[in-house]
Amino acid sequence: KIPSQVTTIGEKAFSDCSYLRQFEISENSKLEVLSNDLFYQSSLKKFRVPSQITQIVREPFFVAKLDVIEIPEDSHLQVIEDSAFAGTPIEYIRIPSSVTNMGVGIFIVANILAKLNFKMIPNFNL
Repeated sequence: KIPSQVTTIGEKAFSDCSYLRQFEISENSKLEVLSNDLFYQSSLKKFRVPSQITQIVREPFFVAKLDVIEIPEDSHLQVIEDSAFAGTPIEYIRIPSSVTNMGVGIFIVANILAKLNFKMIPNFNL
């Protein structure tokens, strides 16, 4: 579990971690951004985006073995950048109404994505 006082996790910090199945960030964490290639080609299966995260940058989960991504209703997430979930086997994702900007290719080569749930909101950029 990442301690609440952590404010930054560097790019590729957990990339190629073939034994990483779980990763938890404290709900009261000061972390606001998920970095580039953070879990690139990792074996992470499930990830809950803490409500204080405001931005998911380019390719943090690129070709990870991610099946489940949970984003809470009370999320402060505003931006999901290019290829955020590209190449993952996720089946379902709910994009919260707080998101106002989504990049290109977010789900490109997402092997099994069957359901995408989000509400259209004013000032939304896709």
